[in-house]
Amino acid sequence: LFRSVTVEVIDQYGGSIAHVAVLWITGYNSGTVDSSMTVTDASGIASANWTLGTIAQVDTLTATIPDGTSIAITAIAVAGPINGLAKAGGDAQSVASGGSTSQPLVVRAVDRFGNPAAGVTVSWVSNAGTLSSRSTTTGPSGQAFVTLTTAAAPMTYSITATAGAGATTIFTLTGT
Repeated sequence: LFRSVTVEVIDQYGGSIAHVAVLWITGYNSGTVDSSMTVTDASGIASANWTLGTIAQVDTLTATIPDGTSIAITAIAVAGPINGLAKAGGDAQSVASGGSTSQPLVVRAVDRFGNPAAGVTVSWVSNAGTLSSRSTTTGPSGQAFVTLTTAAAPMTYSITATAGAGATTIFTLTGT
């Protein structure tokens, strides 16, 4: 996300100060600025273009003038839309026929930078047995889960989780 950021340099009486160098420093993983130093214009305004980092977090940008006075500017970088769905737990279990999975089947939805994607609807389908839900929503960690109750006869179960524009992952369980 790109943003133009401005600061105004003023004296102790509130008057604007022209021609003051402003040093721009981003915090850890807080993106980039197009210029590490700019100079205030006749109105005491300096600006820089800030591109936030790729990690969902609070990003910081500090503007500092030569006398050491500084101000921290913050922005909240949030996860983008879902880009992938991965297994996060519960795959390859053996389940007694007519029983339930001992661990939930867990997926994790992420954006293109690997940040957890919250609020994503995940659809679940199984070739047999009964799922605890046909649809779940990812929480703040990007995870959603279901459990499976198997049929009475031993067989292999294939459970498909789908979210977004075709993000899919398949769990395989063995009913014994």
